[in-house]
Amino acid sequence: MAVSRQTELLEGRHGPEGRHRDRPDIGTAICTPLLVGGELLGVLNVSARATEPPLTTESRDVLATLAERLGRILGEVLALQRQRTSRMFDLTEQQLRRL
Repeated sequence: MAVSRQTELLEGRHGPEGRHRDRPDIGTAICTPLLVGGELLGVLNVSARATEPPLTTESRDVLATLAERLGRILGEVLALQRQRTSRMFDLTEQQLRRL
């Protein structure tokens, strides 16, 4: 998923490419990338136990939309944080010059 950057719905005991999953208690799972400016920031994982109703393709689509929006919000938050850090650095530098 992190390589393909595609949202995946995983069902049963096998993950992508037939790899065995290490959580037999999980019936279905959805993994979706959190992208900020096209860069992978993280992965959002949601799962349903084997005893719970399974996640569906509709669940996958909803989660993909949510992750896309969350990525945009995180991008804005990170940009604001960089601006504040830059301003604080500039103020600190100005104060040091006065010493």
